[in-house]
Amino acid sequence: MTSAQVIIRNGKQANKVFPLSKHEKKIIGRETNCNIQVLDKGASRNHSLIEFKGDHFLLVDLGSTNGTFVNDKTIISKILADGDIIKIGQTELLYRVVEPETETKVAPSSVGMIDEFLPANSIVEKIDVGNSLCGVSLQDLRQQTGGASASTNANSAANYLSTIYELSNLINKEQTQMKMFDAILEKIMDVFKPDRAYIILYKKEEENPFHVAVERDTIGDQRKISKTILSKAILDGVSVRSGNAAMDGDLAGGMSIVVQKIKSVMCVPLESQSKILGAIYIDSVASTNRFNKSDLDLLTAVGVQAGVAIERAILSESAVEKEKLHQAMEIAQNIQRSMLPDCVPDSFEYDLVGWNKTCDETGGDYYDFFELPSNRLAITVGDVTGHGIGAALLMATARAFLKALAIKADNVTNLINELNFLLEKDMDDDKFMTLFYGEFDPKTMQLTFANAGHDNPLLYRVAQKQFEELEATGMPLGIDDEEEYEEETIAINKGDVLIMSTDGITEAMNPEGEQFGQERFEQVIINNVQKSANQIIRECYNAVTNFCQGAAQRDDLTLVVIKFNSRIK
Repeated sequence: MTSAQVIIRNGKQANKVFPLSKHEKKIIGRETNCNIQVLDKGASRNHSLIEFKGDHFLLVDLGSTNGTFVNDKTIISKILADGDIIKIGQTELLYRVVEPETETKVAPSSVGMIDEFLPANSIVEKIDVGNSLCGVSLQDLRQQTGGASASTNANSAANYLSTIYELSNLINKEQTQMKMFDAILEKIMDVFKPDRAYIILYKKEEENPFHVAVERDTIGDQRKISKTILSKAILDGVSVRSGNAAMDGDLAGGMSIVVQKIKSVMCVPLESQSKILGAIYIDSVASTNRFNKSDLDLLTAVGVQAGVAIERAILSESAVEKEKLHQAMEIAQNIQRSMLPDCVPDSFEYDLVGWNKTCDETGGDYYDFFELPSNRLAITVGDVTGHGIGAALLMATARAFLKALAIKADNVTNLINELNFLLEKDMDDDKFMTLFYGEFDPKTMQLTFANAGHDNPLLYRVAQKQFEELEATGMPLGIDDEEEYEEETIAINKGDVLIMSTDGITEAMNPEGEQFGQERFEQVIINNVQKSANQIIRECYNAVTNFCQGAAQRDDLTLVVIKFNSRIK
């Protein structure tokens, strides 16, 4: 083994990679000091560990409350194999063995396939449906179907043409993709009577691009398909028929056919007007030469008809979903706008500006500042996992709780502990919220704060020309209702600059996948520290935009800047 790593597959931490070391044990858990921190309510503080034993990495449960699972089976200890899925709470982690200079990707679930040679007796051709079936006379079709036919339902040209007509009516009745897939496959099973039939969609951008949309299996065998035959249909756009696949000498390496004793196969493109969407694949173990040339012509025609209908359904469903999403996003956007402060309290005499830019219609970022008794100022920046109306509603709930608690709480620690307790009851297991909350007292020039797992705000000390980080004092909110948060108090000097942000700033990426990073962020602030709070935010935004070079961003951008000098009126 060269090296290995685990990759978080879902939630806000999705795609985060943790390299494993042969020389160091890795603790997985909820605590901030864990090597692999899992932000999940179902995770124990120290949940499990991974260590190198012999020639393998070993996963050991550390007596966790909810157990450790590998491939959906609970374990006490288990030697990990490449591709294993570790589940802790609702969080899934993929274990991968990494070869040198090999990029690791999360493999999607897909149909099992084996590479093999194409049988020598296979018919492989580009069929013109109009000429081969729909455009010829009944007499021609009867001649094509002469001799023994594999299907009694396909013995006559009239039945062939009626199949196309009936399928057209079935397809036009169905309103969803899955119902359409079912109708198409039921008709294929009725007409050709194969032992197995599949509609397979092709997703070019994925590591394993062949995905089973729907299947019928009358023999209950393992789901293995000839990748070579499937690739011919989808990538080359040709129809394939093999009449005696299992006995052909050229199939010495064709294990998916030989092992399953597949004797007859047909595979045709699922072809729309503009592209190939996938394939229809049927096979039989019952007899050789089960399917004839006319069967291949008919199935090809079905593939074209189905492809056009499926593309139409995809476009229709996409339009409906886009409209629903647009309406939901408008609601969420209105919620999010209503949470942001309209102005700085009149009693606050320093230069304070907040700004937010979402990566789509709405996101999970939030900032606020409001007046407290004795002319104190509450300042907060937060980030809820996810985007859309769910994240916006959760943020609205947190904001309401926070404002209510801020009025009655006698200190920051009690406020954040109570807020965490309330949010934990409302959040799903895979949801949480990072939050920085501070209270500034202008009389004492002190800032008292708690940081619940949020990106560390930066306090730039003008006199010393250096940054101080206001580090986390606890884990994100909503994970553990018994978490105890601590408050800290720091002195603020005239001229100091406080910068609060969300991770969308430092994690913004350029087309090469490089992150903007903390170092660039700090340098922009240093270069513009003499400017107003509004100008500092503008310069940060310009720097991030120039760095990204138009690359689409995955997260919102939020900045709050306070310059502790006279406010610019």
